Amino acid sequence: MKTISDAYFAASMRVDGHLSKIELMENLARLNGEENDITPARLNLWISGAMSIYVDNVRRFMLAHFHESLVCSTVSMVFVPGEWEKLIEPYRQKIEEIVKREEQARTNQMIAESLRIPALVI
Repeated sequence: MKTISDAYFAASMRVDGHLSKIELMENLARLNGEENDITPARLNLWISGAMSIYVDNVRRFMLAHFHESLVCSTVSMVFVPGEWEKLIEPYRQKIEEIVKREEQARTNQMIAESLRIPALVI
């Protein structure tokens, strides 16, 4: 039997280049959730039926609830496997496509910045 820490560790790992379950949830809330600009944090909340995912983009943490029970927390490193996981999987392909494009754009930007030659000062 796995412990919750084992489950959290497994949920945070990428497998075969796919987003981890935790990355999937964070990006699902960030990309499809309602954004609230509450000072000082930028928050995203995604709700679908009994599932809710809350992401604080400034403090970098995520909380997920299913039927009001905590099922994932990046603060306390909790991941409770269960039927709720079926609710997020249908979003995986679309979220991974978007994240891959964003990662490629960041890589391209870093390459472009590294190739800039500073102006000579005479």
